[in-house]
Amino acid sequence: MGIWQNADGTRMTAPRYSSSVAAAMTLIPSGYRLEDSGSYFVVVGDSGSSRGRHKYLAIGLCIAALRCRLVNEITIPLKQDKDLRPAVHSSISLG
Repeated sequence: MGIWQNADGTRMTAPRYSSSVAAAMTLIPSGYRLEDSGSYFVVVGDSGSSRGRHKYLAIGLCIAALRCRLVNEITIPLKQDKDLRPAVHSSISLG
């Protein structure tokens, strides 16, 4: 999981889409399916299809899924991680 902090102090998490095929699969919109043509991935649905190819499988899958989302204006829902608390830094006196 990747974790980053927003300007308001809340933290967000996101799977490592580009390094995990399982995480990249979650980018495929509901109602669409994945097909493997041998040389590239194809995300297919009623509204059409999108292709992606890369030497790393997860990235090729991300390309296809994100192209599909872009063409069909489908957003990626991000979840706010309420279990993560902002880091607390204590001051240290050296003298």
